[in-house]
Amino acid sequence: MGAKRLVLYGAIINVLGTFATPTVASYLGAVPMVILRFVMGFGQGLLWPCMSVLVGHWFPPTEKSTALAIATTGNQLSVVIAMFATAELCQVPFMGGWPMAFHVYGVLGVLLCILWQVFVSDDPANAKGITNEEIQVITNSAGRRPRAQRANWVQLLSSPVVWSIAGSAFAHNFITVGTVTYLPLYYKTVLNMSLTSNGILSALPFICQFVSKVLYAGFADESKKRNWMGFTSVTKAC
Repeated sequence: MGAKRLVLYGAIINVLGTFATPTVASYLGAVPMVILRFVMGFGQGLLWPCMSVLVGHWFPPTEKSTALAIATTGNQLSVVIAMFATAELCQVPFMGGWPMAFHVYGVLGVLLCILWQVFVSDDPANAKGITNEEIQVITNSAGRRPRAQRANWVQLLSSPVVWSIAGSAFAHNFITVGTVTYLPLYYKTVLNMSLTSNGILSALPFICQFVSKVLYAGFADESKKRNWMGFTSVTKAC
């Protein structure tokens, strides 16, 4: 099973969860809602490793930082757009107001799943609309792909590198989720902002993150090309 298909399955889980959220929240209560969000989180958890695999198949090592940064800018753009769009959708007197936002995002998710299935390929060799010359350039510049090996779970789970990465990911997501959740709440309850102003100001940190992310990724790739920093040093600095 390739990375493309795993991303699609994870997206389908989240699309179904998005459609179900208004009903679960309104009629089933808190516990089923937590379970639903847990399942949706499982689907989202498939994204990061699969995106790294796809970037590794399509880009040379000296361009991976920029490629991965651009590929994951959806994390920031989605928050920026959703902060403003959700505030407006909640004020629409249709389908109960706030449930309208979930249904709109669910429909958009269906469209994105279709586009993903049609246009994305696991590697250049299986892509549509690509010439043999382009395949050769990508394949030769990407370097030799390591042979797939059976996972040694004991060694993986006892590796300090794995736990360092897990801790870093936890810290990053803790801050991100906290900002997404509590910054709008602060603007509403303490500063008494309107929904529109709340959405715009809540999006500002993610606009800054989007810009700095792309700029730093370009600097990281340039550092690797000019041998200013090694791959390990660049990764640690990120």
